[in-house]
Amino acid sequence: MNNLTRYTDPATGYEVCRYTSGSHRNSKLYFTTENFTPDDEFFFMNSQTGTEGLPTGSLCKVHVETGEIVAVAGSEYKGFAMDRQGAYGVMCKGDVVCRLDVYTGEITEIGQLPPGGQVTGHLTTADTGRIACSYHLANKVNTD
Repeated sequence: MNNLTRYTDPATGYEVCRYTSGSHRNSKLYFTTENFTPDDEFFFMNSQTGTEGLPTGSLCKVHVETGEIVAVAGSEYKGFAMDRQGAYGVMCKGDVVCRLDVYTGEITEIGQLPPGGQVTGHLTTADTGRIACSYHLANKVNTD
């Protein structure tokens, strides 16, 4: 999908790049989450209502220069956050913590929340490589 439109703002003279259009709803990542790759080649957004091959709830990667938008993960992935320095992001699929290579699109399972855990917010990465997240444990976990 590509709906990139560029124009000059008459009040400021700045170039404005509009990447989406139409009645569908997209949103930037959570306000504390980095949206851009370290080289500023891509940014990420969520497709809220889906359109033109972008399923509802999908994580989308947008090429800054060309405007090409591709879905890189489905709605089953939650809490995506870009690493501030690396070319990867982290997210959860159920109770499994995953790493997304932002250039290849490869998703790798890297850990697991405690039994019954579900991510409740967005993950955060530290310079040490550690991943911080908030999660909810079910009131009753079947240990059989």
